[in-house]
Amino acid sequence: MALDESDVGIYLVVNVQGKVPTKDFRLTKKHSGWAIEDRRPSGEWVDVTCVGDCVLRQSGTADLQRFFSGDVLLQIVPDCIHNVAFAFCRYSLVKDPAFRGYALVALTQQKPIMLRLAKVVPSK
Repeated sequence: MALDESDVGIYLVVNVQGKVPTKDFRLTKKHSGWAIEDRRPSGEWVDVTCVGDCVLRQSGTADLQRFFSGDVLLQIVPDCIHNVAFAFCRYSLVKDPAFRGYALVALTQQKPIMLRLAKVVPSK
């Protein structure tokens, strides 16, 4: 199932200790498509999604197999949007389809790196 309006919101990266830092970003859906916005110290949101290879597009099966190891794909059912630098993903658990989790996958390294996300509030 593709990402939808219910996925719009503000997210924090969960570190390996399970702690959530204060830096946040926002996933929005605009007429032109999905966008990631960064919050500046002033509180202003700034779109950091660019054009060309940076446009977020729906991820296909081959993309998901590139983002996640086979072992991970045995445990989760992801749906992602991605560009050349990262993928933003919502996932459910194979053993608990009602579960909803989020991840950011860094694609700039030789091997993709998955970071868990915490959705803190729906976007306004």
